[in-house]
Amino acid sequence: MKKSLFPHDEMRPSQKEFYIAAASAIRRNRILLAHVPTGIGKTAAVLSAALENSKGRKILFLTARRSQHHMVTETARAIGRRYPERGVSCVSVIARRAICINPSVSGATDHSERCSLLIESGRCPYFLELRRSSLSDRLSGAILDAQEIAEAGGEHGVCPYYLSLELAARADIVIADYNQIFMESLRPSFLGRLGASMENIILVVDEAHNLPDRIRQSLVFRPAWGLRALLKEKETGRGKTAVLEVLNRFSSMFPEKEEQLPFDKAGAPCRPLVFSTGFDDEEELPCKIISELAGCLSGELIEPVLSFSRFLALWCDEDAPVVRYAGPRGPHLKSLDIRPSASPVFSAVSSAVLMSGTLHPGRFYRDVLGIPSERARVKRFGWPFPVENRRIFVVKETTTRYAERSKEMYRETAEIISDAVSGIKGNIAAFFPSYEVLSEVERFLPAERMDARILFERRGMSVAALKKILAALKTGDNNLLLAVQSGSLSEGLDYSGAALSGVIVVGLPVPPPDPERLALQQLYSVMFGRSSGFRYAFLQPAVNRVLQSAGRLIRGEEEKGTIVLMDHRFSARRIRAMFPPDFRPEITTDIAGDCAQAFEEWEKSAD
Repeated sequence: MKKSLFPHDEMRPSQKEFYIAAASAIRRNRILLAHVPTGIGKTAAVLSAALENSKGRKILFLTARRSQHHMVTETARAIGRRYPERGVSCVSVIARRAICINPSVSGATDHSERCSLLIESGRCPYFLELRRSSLSDRLSGAILDAQEIAEAGGEHGVCPYYLSLELAARADIVIADYNQIFMESLRPSFLGRLGASMENIILVVDEAHNLPDRIRQSLVFRPAWGLRALLKEKETGRGKTAVLEVLNRFSSMFPEKEEQLPFDKAGAPCRPLVFSTGFDDEEELPCKIISELAGCLSGELIEPVLSFSRFLALWCDEDAPVVRYAGPRGPHLKSLDIRPSASPVFSAVSSAVLMSGTLHPGRFYRDVLGIPSERARVKRFGWPFPVENRRIFVVKETTTRYAERSKEMYRETAEIISDAVSGIKGNIAAFFPSYEVLSEVERFLPAERMDARILFERRGMSVAALKKILAALKTGDNNLLLAVQSGSLSEGLDYSGAALSGVIVVGLPVPPPDPERLALQQLYSVMFGRSSGFRYAFLQPAVNRVLQSAGRLIRGEEEKGTIVLMDHRFSARRIRAMFPPDFRPEITTDIAGDCAQAFEEWEKSAD
């Protein structure tokens, strides 16, 4: 029988269920899409399952945020301490810019380009020292987070980034960002540095509900304007003249201000490009002109010209699932269909576990990511703690719906937050749909009436600052944290240790109906049916953000607390139907009294 590598004395029932499902998927080379509520202990379960069934395969643990790396390295350390004979090794790899110690490039906006140029020309002393140093040999086999690698590199004058890659090539577990695998331009180099192929990778995707949007952010395509200089330098003849004419017209037809072009008028910018070619037909689309003339060009220009032709063809295709942007830097496209980028990964990888507290509905994520249905297993795991340990209240008097926002609404929201704080014993986190709404409500909070120290999440906070906030919550009893939904403090970070007694979710964060979101709705309507387009493009992302924020509350069996949902839309049947079965809100008209009563009942039951 295979020896367990679980780092704790025993598993909770729901944790064991997830562990068994993950181990089965890894062993059978399948892909598990797991809705795993927060508090189950999914990191410990999936790492032990992966290590026990690795059979020489490398475990690649992907996250959306650097702040999540620490939890993985700490879990690996717990496994290493409990099973020292296994010799578990784990390395965190983060962006080279974040740990660069070369003062000549570390602050540069074009850091990657400068770094590569220095390395290729043999002028980076820290990279050269890595080649001469034995530091990677001495650190090999250890469990190291990015900060530890940066400190070791700085101490020895060795490039921390390339040191981390050398260590990762020898490690059992590598922690990295989604982009390293799901950006096609980065994947070959990253895997090459690891000395691994997709067929030899066990892929773990944490907080996998973020994956579709993260992939979509990387699918931005621009014309290669450098093609003009190449044509002028390398080419002569009619091919050069025609292609340059298209390039010049296309680059000069856009407005000075960056803007999204409405998806239902996508073809309008293309029509001025129809012009006389002087060759065959009187009028033709430019993509057709360029593709036909590419064969007349010199060899090194054929591929860049055809690439530009493909860009134009996509731009001019009114039915393509893309959003078009125009502005002073010229046009660019953002592709909304992520299946061409994600599906090859999930088809090639040895096995995978995608996990999140809001990977719901699982089949939606399977289909959006293009995961082969014959390899996929979708499984939902229930909330692991007693239902009576959590009370969920809906306050209908407020909303963050854009059309209903006003100074009076912000004032009333602040008053109700104050009432909720008076009824909740312990630390409280209030999560807002944006920093703007947080700021507006903050102005009206009656701080003099609240017996609470107020903590704030601000834009661009460092990992160290975020950890400082968590430390304050874990060591104090009367803190009110004001943070944002979908921010670093609403998902990924570990709130264990009874840090919170209450969570207040201010508003349903429905995305604005910009051209990109409307185009996404259209794509989902085609994929899942017309009635599902609005749900998957607008409502489900908003509900999932709410559930992520609410999941910060209870992380252990003995913890108890209240969740307050502040928005009349939470009482709508359509929204309530999107919550998991064990998430049971109740309407309240006395939030202070109902919260206070809940804590009184818990205190009595404990006596």
